[in-house]
Amino acid sequence: KSIIGSVTIEHRPGLINNIIKTLHYSEEYKGWINKIGLKNKGIDYVLANYHLTNKVLSIAILEKKDIPIFNKKIPNTQDLEINISCPNVNKSNDIIDDLHVFLHKDRKWCAVKLSPITTDYTLNKLYSKGFRQFHCCNTLKTPTGGLSGPSLKPYTTKQVQYIRKKYPESTIIAGGGVENQDDI
Repeated sequence: KSIIGSVTIEHRPGLINNIIKTLHYSEEYKGWINKIGLKNKGIDYVLANYHLTNKVLSIAILEKKDIPIFNKKIPNTQDLEINISCPNVNKSNDIIDDLHVFLHKDRKWCAVKLSPITTDYTLNKLYSKGFRQFHCCNTLKTPTGGLSGPSLKPYTTKQVQYIRKKYPESTIIAGGGVENQDDI
């Protein structure tokens, strides 16, 4: 399934400008860096204007107060990816405990998109709350923006190995530096 988003509660303008201004290849980090910062039209626009059947809606939780708003607006049958890991925005650290409200018997897919530096403690907590689908991983914070590309492979590999060993029934999306069959 394709993923739409990540979408925030409110409209965050400037997507094209931020791509043009900030997306660049870094020789220092050997990867692409951006400071897009979750620029999007907001959840109301996406729900009204996108055909989401057979798609995964990625939502970005920036504050604890976003959780009940998203939960009320999004149908229980809509597959989700919960992005708690964008390095280019300030976000609350107290949201993990309440994310389980998105787990619903009618929702087949409800993954959490992890940061490359997500701790085992946080993974264990998400699992204990009922999550069984994990996206490893988002971009890595650097002084100049979020890094993607081959530099993420060690982080992604570590997370995948941990989840696979500790929670073998979990579903894992591995990203971050996957460029060819050997990487897979």
